[in-house]
Amino acid sequence: MADPKKQKPAGRPPVADELGDRRARGRRRNRLKLLALAVLVFVTLIVAVWTIVFILTAEEEEMRLSFLTTGSIDISFSQSVAFLDDSEAVTAPVSGILVPLAANGERVAKDGDLALLVPQDRASDAQAYRSALGRYQARLLVVSGFADEAVNPQPVSPADSRLREAILEVIRSGGDADVRSMAYAAEHFRNALERARSETGFFTYTDPELKSLDQECRDLLAILEGDPRTVRLNAPAAGEVSFVIRSPFVSLDLPKQHWDRNPQGNMDELITIPVTSLDMAYRLVEAGETLAAIRRFSGQTAAFWLPEELIGELGISQGQRLDLLKEDQDLNLLDCSVTRTVKTLDGRWYYLSCEGYPGYDARFAALSQVSVITGSVKGLRVPLTGLAEFDREGESGKLRIVVGGVTKTVPVDILAWDDRYAIIASPEDSGKILKEADLYVVNPWTVEDGVLVD
Repeated sequence: MADPKKQKPAGRPPVADELGDRRARGRRRNRLKLLALAVLVFVTLIVAVWTIVFILTAEEEEMRLSFLTTGSIDISFSQSVAFLDDSEAVTAPVSGILVPLAANGERVAKDGDLALLVPQDRASDAQAYRSALGRYQARLLVVSGFADEAVNPQPVSPADSRLREAILEVIRSGGDADVRSMAYAAEHFRNALERARSETGFFTYTDPELKSLDQECRDLLAILEGDPRTVRLNAPAAGEVSFVIRSPFVSLDLPKQHWDRNPQGNMDELITIPVTSLDMAYRLVEAGETLAAIRRFSGQTAAFWLPEELIGELGISQGQRLDLLKEDQDLNLLDCSVTRTVKTLDGRWYYLSCEGYPGYDARFAALSQVSVITGSVKGLRVPLTGLAEFDREGESGKLRIVVGGVTKTVPVDILAWDDRYAIIASPEDSGKILKEADLYVVNPWTVEDGVLVD
């Protein structure tokens, strides 16, 4: 008989501990979350450490060597430059249609033929002469062989050479997205063509078509001159003729217009004023209106002002040669000469004559931040990054060179520098005199002294 103490009591089944089960499941979920978070933090730390190590090691540079070479660096400063007008204006004594007898860019003698002023009712005759003259000049250019390599493989005159260069410049600018470059090339070509026309007559030979066109021009011109109302104009002075009137240009005598009171302020005003051009040829001009200009030379005149504190530092004197450059305006006036200087209250005006004229025409009465190049320094040239140390105030630095197959740092004097390069030389008391073809470390931060170079 079974032991009654070991028998299970009859009745209701045992009640499950549901609350305990839920708590157990919650603890398991929390442990899994903590475990996942720990794994995530661990992986993140591993990735971060690996990334730092990769950055520090992946960018390691190997030592690079190069030979010292000679070069030059321009000495320049930035200043506002005003474009001047040194021409003599020719005004119309009476109203009439202007018919030029000289070409733009042509040099005429004093009292030489300049133009006719014909009555307004002769407009059709003036246009007929203009058309015939255009055909004559075109044929003259063909016969002369200017810019024609099949006729003349080499330029026959300076004007021919300039015209060939201008044509190549126009061709190159055709694929340039910069509109300024294309406009500059077109202006250069127009200027070169005008100058070539004045010389083509010296390089022609007998040509029936050219002779016929010449006679047609003479006949039409005789009709205009035969009118008693026509007025002939002569050049008031010797110089280069221009029927393209540009305004405004500043008078040559700046200080006489009280510019010495606030020169930089007045320059700032001119910078905002665009220069307009108007070709007066075959236009109806009124009495007293400017119809032409006679310039003393082919080129551009300009001026800039320097404050007193810069005059001694820059040391610019009369007769010195300068270059004027400004990339975004296509300004490229080379070999300008300082023709005179004028003292003002707290500075000095410097007047320039730029005869190396590349066809540039000022678009504004003045330009700001023009690079004025006063000269250049030649010598051993290295990148600024190649200097181990660079003391701008002391004009000194250090260069890591290779001597006897071992790296060594030597002091150098900095003679000149720009934003990329420096011209260096060995100090007088240096034990090592640097010379061209010496080996130096281009990236000195990658190596110390005493490293053997294979």
